[in-house]
Amino acid sequence: RIGAFLEAWQILSSIDRRCNPQILLYKAFVNISQWQYRAAIPLLRDYIGCIEKGSYQQTIARINLSACLIFWEETHEAEELLSEIIADTKRSDYKVLYGNANELSGQVAILKGEYSKAKEFLGIAQVALSESQNISAFFAEKWQTILEIKIRGWNEQSQRQLSHLRCRAIELKHWETLRDCDYAEALMSHKEELVRKLYFGTPFKEYRQ
Repeated sequence: RIGAFLEAWQILSSIDRRCNPQILLYKAFVNISQWQYRAAIPLLRDYIGCIEKGSYQQTIARINLSACLIFWEETHEAEELLSEIIADTKRSDYKVLYGNANELSGQVAILKGEYSKAKEFLGIAQVALSESQNISAFFAEKWQTILEIKIRGWNEQSQRQLSHLRCRAIELKHWETLRDCDYAEALMSHKEELVRKLYFGTPFKEYRQ
């Protein structure tokens, strides 16, 4: 959280993962924090395979694996995995994880241009996460906003919505959402200066790819 990625990795690497499989999950989180989603995928798969099936911790890892797959637009595998997670979390009454899985399913549907399906998933996510005290509820709100802008197209109302989302992100100190807002605007408005800001403004080379 404070950006000490190298130190965190060195500490985690000094611990035998056979004694503490949780090391795999934490290493994956270090990668994800630096946009290294591809590197996180095998760590998450290994962790998922060595802990209790259906446990809360395994479900967290499966959700993070889904997010990594979405980043690389591997929508087929992500969709199948999220379908399983939604069924499992609904049955297990893991309400926040159920909301997370629906929010990610909404992202998959947006990538596939299935906007009606995305709206349904994100609506379920917003209801499930409405009482959540963490950042998850904001993520559902963010993707609902981006979906509405994609459906409507880039106009004055879209600009106002994105401006409101940026204000919410600043209020919550969630800087990656500000980057997402810039990315969404750059795609829809075709502003070259915003594309350059995104490309040269990040320290993470994986993001630039």
